[in-house]
Amino acid sequence: MKTVTSRGVTDSRGVQDKDQIVKDIHRAEKDTVWFYNNQKSLRRRYLKQWVAVKDLKVVMADKDRERLVRRLKARPCGRDRAMILLVEPEGTAYAY
Repeated sequence: MKTVTSRGVTDSRGVQDKDQIVKDIHRAEKDTVWFYNNQKSLRRRYLKQWVAVKDLKVVMADKDRERLVRRLKARPCGRDRAMILLVEPEGTAYAY
């Protein structure tokens, strides 16, 4: 038996559905590519801020990553996955 939860579709053991995991990975990859392809415009608006990217758009931003996570979780759809990335000045490259 499959169950829909805040973490997606799971089986009777609470294990997430493989197809959903694959979809989540593909969406995260697309969102990450979008983030890096749109650095110039993101820097103008969100420089030195953490942004939550979902479905090729910024859904929320904050200078404090932990506060951003709390704010995302507080939303009705907050359990939906979003990529959380830091908008850095040009020429800066870090992996978080």
